[in-house]
Amino acid sequence: MGDSNSKEITVSTELGDVVVHKMPLSDYAELLRALSNLPKNLGEILGDDVDVKNMANSDFLQKLPGIIADSWGDIGAMLAVPTDKDAAFLLQLSGADAFDIIDAIMELNDFVRIVNTVKKMLARRAKMATPALEPSKL
Repeated sequence: MGDSNSKEITVSTELGDVVVHKMPLSDYAELLRALSNLPKNLGEILGDDVDVKNMANSDFLQKLPGIIADSWGDIGAMLAVPTDKDAAFLLQLSGADAFDIIDAIMELNDFVRIVNTVKKMLARRAKMATPALEPSKL
């Protein structure tokens, strides 16, 4: 698709080319705003009393189409942040084209590295927050 040093990847779709760009830090705020509506939608679809973490996979998969359908605008907004297209254009793409764009977004912006770094930071913070036992209490 593109090399890791590239600042953009052009994805050819049935509706025309979509340019995916490497997101500057300021774009992450916009992406987080688009993501912030998803938990609200999940609560409305699943019910506020549902514990998603402990929900059976089969139950979650049954609800997944409703989650996606009710979050469609939010999904379009999230995809629009790192591209040169707006949500309305992106929501008209075929599923295959949309996943090609998602793949380009993930590759170019190295989300796996970001997630791993955040996990390390959180683990370090948790370790620092755990008080060490005093030698006299050992």
